[in-house]
Amino acid sequence: MDDTRQRCALRSALSVAIVMSVALWVATARAASWNKLKTCEQSGFCRRVRRMSAQNDRACNVLKGSIRIGPEKPDTILSDLSCAVPSDMCIEGSDARESLLLEIKPLSGGIFRVTVDEKPGVARFARYRVENVIRDRMVKGRALDLSNDVSLRENGFVLRGDGDEYELEVIFDPFEIVLRGKSSEQVISRVNHDGLFRFERQEVEPAKPEEEANHAESPEGEVESAAADGVEQSIEQSASPTPPAPTCECDGCFAESFDGHSDEKKRGPEAIGLDVSFPGAKYTFGIPERASSFILANTKNNALGGAGEDLTEPYRLYNLDVFEYELDKPFGLYGSVPFLIAASVSHASGMLWLNAAETYVDLLTGSSNSNQVSARTHWFSESGVIDVFLLPGGPHVRDVLSQYTALTGAPVMPNRFALGYHQCRWNYRDDADTRAVDGGFDEHDIPYDVIWLDIEHTDGKRYFTWDSSRFPDPAALQRDVAARGRKMVTIVDPHIKRDDKYSVHKEATQNQYYVKKEDGMTDFDGWCWPGSSSYYDFTKASATQAWAQRFATGYPHFGEHLYTWVDMNEPSVFNGPEQTMSKTLRHSGGWEHRDLHNIYGMLVHRATFDGHLVARKSGDRPFVLSRAFFAGSQRYGAVWTGDNAAEWGHLRASVPMLLALQMTAIVFSGADVGGFFGNPSPELLVRWYQAAAFQPFFRGHAHLDTDRREPWLFGDDVTRQISTAIRERYSYLPLWYTLFAASAACSEHDGSQSGSLPPPPERDCVPIRFADANRAAPPMRPLLWQFSGVEDDALWRAEHAWMVGDALLVAPVLHEGVTKHHVKLPTAERSSGAGQGSTRWFDVGAGGSGGGELEAGVELEFAAESRERLFVFQRGGTVVPRQERRRRSSRAMALDPYSLSVAMDDAGSARGELYGDDGSSFAYANDEYALREFSLSHDGVLSARTVSGSGSGFAGASDAWIEKITIFGLRQVPSTVSARDPLRASNEPTPLPFTYDESKKVLTIKISRKHVTLPAFAADWSVAITYAAS
Repeated sequence: MDDTRQRCALRSALSVAIVMSVALWVATARAASWNKLKTCEQSGFCRRVRRMSAQNDRACNVLKGSIRIGPEKPDTILSDLSCAVPSDMCIEGSDARESLLLEIKPLSGGIFRVTVDEKPGVARFARYRVENVIRDRMVKGRALDLSNDVSLRENGFVLRGDGDEYELEVIFDPFEIVLRGKSSEQVISRVNHDGLFRFERQEVEPAKPEEEANHAESPEGEVESAAADGVEQSIEQSASPTPPAPTCECDGCFAESFDGHSDEKKRGPEAIGLDVSFPGAKYTFGIPERASSFILANTKNNALGGAGEDLTEPYRLYNLDVFEYELDKPFGLYGSVPFLIAASVSHASGMLWLNAAETYVDLLTGSSNSNQVSARTHWFSESGVIDVFLLPGGPHVRDVLSQYTALTGAPVMPNRFALGYHQCRWNYRDDADTRAVDGGFDEHDIPYDVIWLDIEHTDGKRYFTWDSSRFPDPAALQRDVAARGRKMVTIVDPHIKRDDKYSVHKEATQNQYYVKKEDGMTDFDGWCWPGSSSYYDFTKASATQAWAQRFATGYPHFGEHLYTWVDMNEPSVFNGPEQTMSKTLRHSGGWEHRDLHNIYGMLVHRATFDGHLVARKSGDRPFVLSRAFFAGSQRYGAVWTGDNAAEWGHLRASVPMLLALQMTAIVFSGADVGGFFGNPSPELLVRWYQAAAFQPFFRGHAHLDTDRREPWLFGDDVTRQISTAIRERYSYLPLWYTLFAASAACSEHDGSQSGSLPPPPERDCVPIRFADANRAAPPMRPLLWQFSGVEDDALWRAEHAWMVGDALLVAPVLHEGVTKHHVKLPTAERSSGAGQGSTRWFDVGAGGSGGGELEAGVELEFAAESRERLFVFQRGGTVVPRQERRRRSSRAMALDPYSLSVAMDDAGSARGELYGDDGSSFAYANDEYALREFSLSHDGVLSARTVSGSGSGFAGASDAWIEKITIFGLRQVPSTVSARDPLRASNEPTPLPFTYDESKKVLTIKISRKHVTLPAFAADWSVAITYAAS
């Protein structure tokens, strides 16, 4: 062995040793981390707010003469709020009341924004207001007029909502807010009905007698004033006189410690809290992320606040790197979306609690003292302002979600390749290993689209670099992978190795891009994968711009086929409290980390998304995967559920976790197939692939210490079973792409047809008018979405079966050793005065009966021991587009013909949609797309028409055609099938060959372009079926 080879071998050995030692240290530190997560009783602000008594602390009233419209806020009603300081704050005498400013703003769609802050000039320090979440068009409302928009009453006033459909009543004394429908007088939600409003006043810690002479001044760099979304915030030192020594001690108001970490609260107490109830609501869901049931369980009994019995911990919203998380816990995980939906059979509404500090939610659903069913919630955060959006919703859950995406933005429209299968591992060792895995998919005839490289591909955990000994020519590797129609993803984390020779660190240090220590001057130094690390401050505009620019000019070999994975962005700090940043660290503007912790991960995601736009000059849609998230993260790409385990319980938990994300607009989401930690059995691995093939983000991933688990490593049977699941995913890519386009579509609140939207990529919704069933809807849906009008508690709580769009019901095997699989298909979609309508179902999963009709409303039993079949059922009344030819990737399918699976309803009708564009650019904004509708009428005519778009304005559109039509549930025997070819001069119908399975009632029509062409996108056409005489 020559010297060069010896050095390379030594370097490789040292790298492995370092990786293993760091991994061992981290595993040791992390293994106990779940037990070291902070509970409510270990948090001062949570103890104070959760224990508060409504009876003692309810004295809060609006001053009658204070109602006004501010000159700088013509869209907002302002009024003064006078509240008693909570007794546990130990404030006595004339200071025991505080003066607050109540702001109420009606927004589009009947939404009301309610904000409470301290009055200007009263607070010691301004409070943080969350930015970058609410879309610019929803920050401002219409100009208000007191005489026309406000109706005064003896003990309050009523504010007319936008569109005159809803109104908000403000009750003066005691303070309460009621949202109701204006015509029906239906009460939708009530604010402070339980009297748990709390707004802690920032206080100086009382000095002990011997310390009074040396009393510390207020902290340097605190914020003096703050503005709403999009307005720059300023800082200035402030000071307050030392108060007299109190007669009691405020619990955890000025300092506390946890797990050896101290938290000095130099601004004093500043927690906020509020109760919001939803009369008539029986179910609540949302507020991810946690590994618990989809329908949220009660955390309190009898009452909220201190008067109620604690059943469990409150639901926690605090982004953390939780190692191998446990199940059925209310603790928060990697992301937080403070959005909740409350629903019943007849109505659904919701609320957004716009606060990025550590937050808890208590829940009590059931009958209240008035015997009315109600969902009662109690929200409390450590700092910030009360900023609540009340969403009136409507008769369907989609009404609430549509209003929410109008507020926070529609999900991003993904590249088509991103909907295929992704293969990942920590780590593919080197260039040769990566190529071998890529080739293995071709060798075993398994399609996939993206191969991923984890942290070991970098030069010593220096992100934006490559290890040249392992990956000597990254550009050539990317080209070779792309030559087979595939892409690559590399990881970039927000912690930067502290190495003076590392260009990213040098630039960040010189330009003050890092998060600072408590002094506001010194760069924070924490511990993460590279060892000693500093963290970009993504609240600082210059740091964010520099990060984005690096993808264009500071990332060697960042080519057109390379995309990005952002991990550890909670942020994860191995030696920090709960493995994250200390709350006392400082960000741009002097804000403490405690104020904005939950939004940090989204800001990393956004900056990386922007980096892709910069690098590709906005010509290609970015693909960025993020582990941490917040409200609005849906605008920047995909997320996954983090470090799960190769256990059956984690497979089952992945479904309600993903459903909760879907219902908070984080629709491009998935779980690591097979589990990140541990080694799945072949049975578990196959079942996981079968489930994940029908979930939005489809990626296999595994830990460094696990056995290799590429799909072909478990024997021929397992390889075939996994391959079947992956191929089913690819055959349904046209459906998935259509559903993602529909979820990204502008809602009815966006005015998407007005031409007022900005050009892409700044536009955050797709201006295409989909049918109501799919527009602004998640691709993966709980059963209650489709069947919300059905009084069936089991259906509402179903969390191990789901809908893909409105057409497919997926009910995979999720338990070990199942030989008989039981499925109950819903019987009706919506109740009516005349009774319930019926729903037809057809068995369309691979290995199934080939479209045979199944009975609804009864428990069906299927043989499951062979693991060969997928339990997928198509709902009657739908048309599903597919591409069924075997290919190696989604790109290889681009010019393939389509097939249509048509499932008849009771009337013999069906409809569906197909969306197409170039799959990668923003050209859809220039009308270079096609939205097609397929409809089967009761008289046997299947027609295709273009709903919107040019129809042939994107690559491949003119050549795309329909090669097969399968109709399920055809009860009459057909005698002829004919089509009118739109591409021929003659308008005479052309007979088409067909087969009919009378036992299954399935008609199959195969179309040859020699006889007739039925364009998938370019022209309208029809196929007519005539029937034999009975």
